[in-house]
Amino acid sequence: MKNLSALLFFAAAILAGCSKNTPEPEPAEQVIGTYNVDKYVESVKYATSPTETSQTTNYPLKDSKGNELSIVLDVAKVSANAVTVTLTQTYKPVTGQSQKQTDAFGTLDIKKPDAGAAGVFDLYDGATKVGNIGNNTILFEEQSTEKDSLGRTFVYIIKLSGKKAN
Repeated sequence: MKNLSALLFFAAAILAGCSKNTPEPEPAEQVIGTYNVDKYVESVKYATSPTETSQTTNYPLKDSKGNELSIVLDVAKVSANAVTVTLTQTYKPVTGQSQKQTDAFGTLDIKKPDAGAAGVFDLYDGATKVGNIGNNTILFEEQSTEKDSLGRTFVYIIKLSGKKAN
């Protein structure tokens, strides 16, 4: 009986030592795919004002006649730590042909944040953080500083958020 116990212990130790350590996939491999945009936010913040004006639109957008406008973000791998993001708007009328418009955001770098949820990465356009992606979600933000017709400076912000398509 003692030999059987020793044999079982030895077998268990060998099997435990044979566990496979699978390497974590590259960041780009973890986030590539198509993301359906569900929210579009436009904001304006004047330099001389403490408040920000925002307007949120939920997607897909449908009118009372059944016409539909949807937005998707296609994320494709460039390298282990870089992706391209392409925005496609699709208008589907009740009658007639669907129409598509595509805009490419170019190549974005993927970096692990100092803190945050596992599997979520920050997106950078050069040194500027433009969003985050991971765990089947995406948030993309674009900002520009402009002047209105009276010469007042304001920041214009667009935010797109969405979920990965199945």
